[in-house]
Amino acid sequence: FFFSSRRRHTRCREVSWARRCVQETASTLLRASVSPVDAKEIWLTFDGTIFHPQGGGQPSDEGTIVKDDIVFIVTALAIEGDLIIHKGHFEKEGANFKEGDKVAMKINEEKRRLHARLHSAGHLLDLAFRQLGYTNVGTKGYHFPDSPNVEFAGKIPAEEREKCKVDLEKKINELIKNTPETDKVIANLYTYEEAAKIMGKSIPSYLKPGINVRLVQVSSSDQPGPCGGTHVK
Repeated sequence: FFFSSRRRHTRCREVSWARRCVQETASTLLRASVSPVDAKEIWLTFDGTIFHPQGGGQPSDEGTIVKDDIVFIVTALAIEGDLIIHKGHFEKEGANFKEGDKVAMKINEEKRRLHARLHSAGHLLDLAFRQLGYTNVGTKGYHFPDSPNVEFAGKIPAEEREKCKVDLEKKINELIKNTPETDKVIANLYTYEEAAKIMGKSIPSYLKPGINVRLVQVSSSDQPGPCGGTHVK
């Protein structure tokens, strides 16, 4: 049932609304190529990025990359090893960047904030569900604007579902109202060993020793969980 609501980026700058929002930055182009499946789509790779790729149930950022009067429209992102591929097209036909060019990146702030709100809402829903005493484990979060939801394993009897929805809304409102501003959304980066000690047996099997793990809580009462997404504060 569901309710609406791992990657390491060694060359990518981590961005989270939980700490600060980097809306613009400068980067250097490492590689430019044409998509192997769409000749009209260009792929760009940089030495660093503020663009968040799709992952963890959250959609990709969108925005622009600019050098002088040349504008590249970013429509999607993909992960290739430890690099982020920026997919899109140039505003003017025939325009291009050269390897080594220093460019200015700017994300679509409105969409980033929407994605962050939906992602945090999913975490908040999971916390409220657990605080109400349900033991069903959250298995999937979908934080896209078209139909955001969190999926849980197991079942809730049909006759209890309406009460569950009412109780969830009440609990979520209580959490929002009663959680101090200084205690909202906590995000920290740990070594695998540190994260394993904090999470114990609940650490996911896809996380392997030797990597850094970002753990997120929507408040100190929340159980820390691995998450690379953007969040509100």
